[in-house]
Amino acid sequence: MPVELVNKDPRYFKVHLIDPAPLGYLHLAAEVQAAHRPGPVLRRSRDKQQLFGVLKWQARQLAGLDAVERVTVYDAVVFAPPGGDVKDRPATLPAAWFDVAVLAETSSPETAREVRAAPAWQALAAALTERARRVHQVAARNVRRVGDVDKTCPGLFLFNYFPQLHAGQPESPPPGSDAGPLPSGLACAADVAAASRRCSRAP
Repeated sequence: MPVELVNKDPRYFKVHLIDPAPLGYLHLAAEVQAAHRPGPVLRRSRDKQQLFGVLKWQARQLAGLDAVERVTVYDAVVFAPPGGDVKDRPATLPAAWFDVAVLAETSSPETAREVRAAPAWQALAAALTERARRVHQVAARNVRRVGDVDKTCPGLFLFNYFPQLHAGQPESPPPGSDAGPLPSGLACAADVAAASRRCSRAP
C-alpha cells in the first residue's frame, strides 16, 4: 500500500529502510488501569502485579511452541502526549491508553495465524481480557524496517499507535476485543497514542 507524505519537513532526511524481518507478529494490548492522560504511570496495584505474574507464566508456555521465536510482556511506565493527528481521528476511533502489551514473534507471517489459534495464545488473551477494560489484538508482518530492535531487558520501548483506516476488511475479533485487520506493516494498531513500556521477557 503506497504511503503519501502530506506535510514534508525539510529538517529531516529520507529514512533508509532495510529488508523486512521474516517473522510474523501477534500484538495484544490492553487498558487495565491506565489513566486517560499523558504522563507517568504512578503505581501498579496488587491486582495488576498478580496479572503480570499470570501473563509471564503463560508467555513462557507460549514461547515453548515450535513456531514461536520470542514472547515479551510490556508494562507501561509513561504515556507520551498524543500527536496532532489525534484531533483528526474519527470519533468512533478511541485513543490507545494501553498500559499492558504482549508481543509474540513467530517464525513467519503464516505461522502467526496458527499461533493465534493455539490454546496457549487463547489462554493468555483470555486472562488479559478478563482483567481489562478494553483489549486490542492484531496479527501483522513487516514489509520494511529502519533497523533491528534489541528487546533484551532492561530497557524502555516506545509503542506508537496509528489509525489504520484503509487496510482491508477486519478479521473476526475474539470476544471482548477490538481486533484489527492483517495490514501490510507492523505499524498495525487501529488507534492513536503512544506509550513507553518496560518489558518483562518470558525466557
